[in-house]
Amino acid sequence: PLFANVSAIYLGALLYLIAIALTLHLTDSPFKLALLHGLAYAGLASFKPNLALFVPFQYLSFCFALPRKQRVSYALAAPLSSALFAAPWFGTHFEKFASLVGNRGTLAPTQAPSFLNSEKWIFDTENMFFGFSVTPLHYGGLALIVLSAATIGMVSKKRSLPRSISFPAAICSVFFLVLVSALSGRVLESDSIFRYFLPTFLSSVFVISLLLPSQRESLRSALPSLITLSIVIFSFTPSLISRLSKSVNYHNALPLASTSNESYLNYCRFMLSEKGSDLADIVQSATPRDSTILLWTTSSFNFKPHRNRILDMDPAAYIAPWADFPFEEDYDTKLEYLRKLGIHCIIWQNTGGGVREVSELEAMMPALHARRKALAMRVIEFWQFLNQLKARKKVLYEIPPYVVIEIQDYNKSNRD
Repeated sequence: PLFANVSAIYLGALLYLIAIALTLHLTDSPFKLALLHGLAYAGLASFKPNLALFVPFQYLSFCFALPRKQRVSYALAAPLSSALFAAPWFGTHFEKFASLVGNRGTLAPTQAPSFLNSEKWIFDTENMFFGFSVTPLHYGGLALIVLSAATIGMVSKKRSLPRSISFPAAICSVFFLVLVSALSGRVLESDSIFRYFLPTFLSSVFVISLLLPSQRESLRSALPSLITLSIVIFSFTPSLISRLSKSVNYHNALPLASTSNESYLNYCRFMLSEKGSDLADIVQSATPRDSTILLWTTSSFNFKPHRNRILDMDPAAYIAPWADFPFEEDYDTKLEYLRKLGIHCIIWQNTGGGVREVSELEAMMPALHARRKALAMRVIEFWQFLNQLKARKKVLYEIPPYVVIEIQDYNKSNRD
């Protein structure tokens, strides 16, 4: 399986798998197990908060799977351990999380699109936007197979600890898939729903492999697991072949059509090259040293944080200053907001690969889900604000694809 946000998907799957593996080896030490589970779950929540959505289901499955004597101790200690390890991260970003909660009405869908008419559902056979011709049916079907194999494994053999853990975990994975798929088109668009499910799906496939028999058991008893794993491999073989072909022809395996476009690839090669880094250095040198810079660019990694304090305003980052930016206010209010953040300059990338201009966003909006439509409207409004800044404020430097705009004088603000 391959989707967008590859690092988040596979690191998330790894943390889920760590939690499962720990349970297999530390059932006699519930407090130690709870402590290490708390560390894994805090890692999930801080690494990518939406991956923590499945944590309560996995936690409950472990509570029921553990021996009765250890169950209560683990059930009480695991949430406290998770909160303890996650506290530094959420404490650091508390104000932004609070702003997000207070601002959620702006991002929420204004109306609920029809479930069947506007969005893919769990057994849809239409290709998804990501994943090399993979359909929702791949994931929906595999989820049912996971459940079936776990059920057969549970009823056909004497229960052992791995099965008592893997079965509820598999059920939770299926339940999560059904739950979030039922919300597709109502709360989130379908590709985001499946994206957030994938880490649990990958860990569920691993869990099913635990049903393989030991040396004393027959091959026949392993058939449910073997069939499941074979179907997983077979169903994603076309996707794997497509990825290998793309790797050979385009030197990447990203599941996006644009990554086969030569102009986009040339842009990426430039930004990842020494020339791209040198250009960013030239642009950054136009700003006063130690001043605060707001970045609006697809290549923030090329800018040096040791030279300036840098804020990266990514359209998708709810925990960035973006979350509480006064979009609906006038120009002066928006400008004052930037000044209160201590921003002296904006480095704006207004051309190049990955940059969606206003005309492109406006053309896309009729087909967008309500949440993404709200984000697109924000991007358009901020883009218009940047154009106003460029017209009214001092442009310190301009070279394609960057524009450097002064928000407030660095030396004067320091004196004040």
